[in-house]
Amino acid sequence: MSSLTRQRHYCKRFCKALELPNPCRSYEDFLRLHNYDLARMDRLELRNAWNAAETALLLLGKNDHVFYIRHDGSPITAKNWLVARVARIRKMWREGGGSY
Repeated sequence: MSSLTRQRHYCKRFCKALELPNPCRSYEDFLRLHNYDLARMDRLELRNAWNAAETALLLLGKNDHVFYIRHDGSPITAKNWLVARVARIRKMWREGGGSY
């Protein structure tokens, strides 16, 4: 694999990891929005999800925005969702969560 191809591959994976879920796009995004996807993950996948969420928080900085409106009309901001996702993953990690 050439250097440019490798860099493009890593860039695509990085961008995919930082993408916020859109529940209107797919069922998988719906599961991810509500953190239902975490229950099916093994420990390595949990750690990768944890790293992705923390990296997204780091890159988000002060550019927090509403990316979803719940059925009751309350907004979900990117920062709130990412913080809640990290907290859920950390809880699962401490409890020895993830499938083996």
